[in-house]
Amino acid sequence: MLTKKGQSLVELLIVFALASSILPAVLTGAISSRDGRAQLQQRQAAFLILKQAEEATRSYRQIGWVNFAIDGTFHPQLVGNSWNLSSGPGQIAGFEVTVVISPVVRDDIDDPSTKKVVTTVSWNSPRQSSITSTKYLTRYQDNIAHKETTKSNFDAGTKFQTAVSLSGGSLFDDGQVQLGAGSQRDWCDPNLSITALDLPKSGVANAISAIPGQAFAGTGNNASGISFANVSITTPPSGTAPSADLVGTFDGHKTNAVFGEAQYAYLGTDTNTKEIVIVDLRTKDANNKYSEAGYFNAPGNGNGDTIFVSGNTGYMTSGNKLYKFALSANRSGSQGSPTGTANLEASAKKLIVVGSYAYLAINSDSKQLQIVDLNTMSVVGWAHVNNKTGRDLYVSQSDDSKVYLVTAEDTGTDKPEFFIIDTGGKGGERPVLSGKTYNTYQSGDPQGMDPKAVTIVTGNKAILVGHGGYEYQVVKLDNMQRCGQLNIDTGINGSVSIIDTQSRAYTYIITGDVSSEFKIIEGGPGGGAATSGTFESQTSDPCVNYSLCHQTAFNHLSANVYQPEGTFLKLQVAVAMPVNNSCAGVNFTFMGSDPANRTGSYFSTASNGDTTINGAVPMISGRCFRYKAFFSTGNPEATPVLKDFTVNFSP
Repeated sequence: MLTKKGQSLVELLIVFALASSILPAVLTGAISSRDGRAQLQQRQAAFLILKQAEEATRSYRQIGWVNFAIDGTFHPQLVGNSWNLSSGPGQIAGFEVTVVISPVVRDDIDDPSTKKVVTTVSWNSPRQSSITSTKYLTRYQDNIAHKETTKSNFDAGTKFQTAVSLSGGSLFDDGQVQLGAGSQRDWCDPNLSITALDLPKSGVANAISAIPGQAFAGTGNNASGISFANVSITTPPSGTAPSADLVGTFDGHKTNAVFGEAQYAYLGTDTNTKEIVIVDLRTKDANNKYSEAGYFNAPGNGNGDTIFVSGNTGYMTSGNKLYKFALSANRSGSQGSPTGTANLEASAKKLIVVGSYAYLAINSDSKQLQIVDLNTMSVVGWAHVNNKTGRDLYVSQSDDSKVYLVTAEDTGTDKPEFFIIDTGGKGGERPVLSGKTYNTYQSGDPQGMDPKAVTIVTGNKAILVGHGGYEYQVVKLDNMQRCGQLNIDTGINGSVSIIDTQSRAYTYIITGDVSSEFKIIEGGPGGGAATSGTFESQTSDPCVNYSLCHQTAFNHLSANVYQPEGTFLKLQVAVAMPVNNSCAGVNFTFMGSDPANRTGSYFSTASNGDTTINGAVPMISGRCFRYKAFFSTGNPEATPVLKDFTVNFSP
């Protein structure tokens, strides 16, 4: 009996234990079942509100991208019959709704035609919960690209110390903009209509040099000519041609070479006791004739073949000798004996001194170029380019790592006469740079040209002149292709390039035309002409160009540029509303990439060479668009180049 009572107590305790563990679960399940149905109903309602908010946002986007594409937190609100996005979170049917709009970044650049939209619907009962969707919305109509790349496009813009030229691209009219001389001509489109001058008597002009505003011509190649002519070049207002006037002459010798300064001219003559004659340009007689100031008598009985002056030191060649001599302050009388002598392979046709080196075009078919160390007066380098004789060369005073050399004519279409030689190192045999050769005879030419001279002009181009065929040829140095030519049947004996005081570029040439030996050819674009300049585009109006005559959103810009080391190109853009439904006469405010400093910032790239400038156009309502390019260079022989410009837009 007692045992049965003990068993009943144990059983009762077990029942109580089981009940305490099972009943809460049962009760909780019952409650959860009731709340789950409520939560499901809330979620279903929230989902419908989420879809409504998405469509409201999409509808607002379609009304206008500019108003929609503002980063921040918003909520949809029905205004009349249209949806609007109001600032901050909002309530719809007891639910909190937020629409967060943020930028989309592609390749480290904001995509102005796409926005990330995160829509969230939240509720607190029966439990705190939310649902979220992420969408990417773009402009509702086609994103149209307007591109300017032709010479015609660029010619319609406004240029200040910049110029437009043909780029030689795939398009017939493919153009580019770069620093220029302020002239409107293109080196690749030369003409002779600008200026010509008849020098006295009928001698053959055979030597020329120049400084801004002044040209020096040697015309004493035969007995019927004068020894020297000083030509003054006026600097007229922009848009008008310069004029050339003979201001003085000198006679008494046959002239082989000439080097000019502001106060003196130095003539290489055939007079054995005065191979170099110094002409005083400061005074002249009533007949505009100059007098001799001094001379240099080279050893032996040769002629003065070449002449170059650097400061108070003169350099000349006679036969196969290079002589260095000191110049007195007043250049009067004999300039004494040589202070140094170097032995050359043969006689020289041209001499240029840069720093402590002399570069000589040699009249030899085995070594057309020789380099002399002026400290030791010894030949340290040379080049053999073909089996013809060296005729002329050009070396930049700011960069003697390259020599531009022409030789006598080498008959045939596969035998070049123009070479760019690597002189970054001075010693030993210097190589021709890869691919940097040019044949003056091209298929279709009447005949080959026998080169006489070469000069390098702005815009990375070479001017080759000579006799036969096309006597004036313009060569693009990037691809060594001809881009322009002139036929001058009397032949061209020499040329020199110059930048005048108004930063305009010209070549002066001397020809066999006895009635107008001296001619001026207007130059075109190039970095040597100016160190800075601007280009402002024509106005782009989608209503005119694309028949889209309503509010337009310009969004992304892209420009392909060439930016050599030491140069810089940057851009600004401007968007404006039309006035009386026209973009004519509207005022433009140019802006850059920094939202905190629009007018003081720019779109640019730090990369050199062929590169691209990208950026997001400021979101400004308007239909009228312009861009402005700013060019600068620290190297007067290099220029940045704007190849094309593209702006994307949509209604």
